[in-house]
Amino acid sequence: MSLWTHLCEYLPEHVGKPSDYIPALVLNAALVAGTVAFGWNIGELILLYVLEIVVINILFIGTAFFTPQPIREHLREPDEQWDEEPTPLIKLPRLPPIYRRNIRFAAKQIVVTTTLAGGLFVVAPPLGSILTLSTGTAIIGVGIFQLSRVWRHFIADQRYQNRTPAEALKFGFIPLSELYLILFYVFIPVTFIIVSVVIAMDIDGYSIPHFVSLAYLIPIGVIRVYIQGTDWHPHLREE
Repeated sequence: MSLWTHLCEYLPEHVGKPSDYIPALVLNAALVAGTVAFGWNIGELILLYVLEIVVINILFIGTAFFTPQPIREHLREPDEQWDEEPTPLIKLPRLPPIYRRNIRFAAKQIVVTTTLAGGLFVVAPPLGSILTLSTGTAIIGVGIFQLSRVWRHFIADQRYQNRTPAEALKFGFIPLSELYLILFYVFIPVTFIIVSVVIAMDIDGYSIPHFVSLAYLIPIGVIRVYIQGTDWHPHLREE
């Protein structure tokens, strides 16, 4: 099934509220503005995207450690530990306890995220060459935005008490889903088109302008806004 066919069948029944799209719209508008204003290149955009994945997973995997509710639907086979009261592994003053079973449940995503982030960092240019004041500010902004999501969905009014670790991990899984779509529906075809144009027109690789990054960024933004607004993205109940 083509992506277009999937969208035509999926969107009418699964689109979210207009407000669900706002965070992704703001984030991607900021990336476009940064690319235009500061001349961010592909390496800097890769850096920002990798660090966003890392920040999201650190925050939400960490949050999953202290969500006490049991899970059922994400288990391949019955597991007695989810039928019992959770046993705290670590108790810290004024902080919720960390549960052993939650750490085991999150272990796979920790490995996947670490491996993926490491691979993308290898592809990206050296950090020192692309970490500028503008990209540093963007990274801080990403961190603040993700912290606000943790606060809103889990910390405020102690909502984590009614959450499961699976609900927290969904937030970390979404960027991995985005990455799959971006790789196959944006990066590969756009790179093929750009390389073909460069070869056909005999353009010097060093003469390619920075705004070519927009050829990647705009369709990436479309994918991310789509996922943010549909029920691919976790919309948690608000107690």
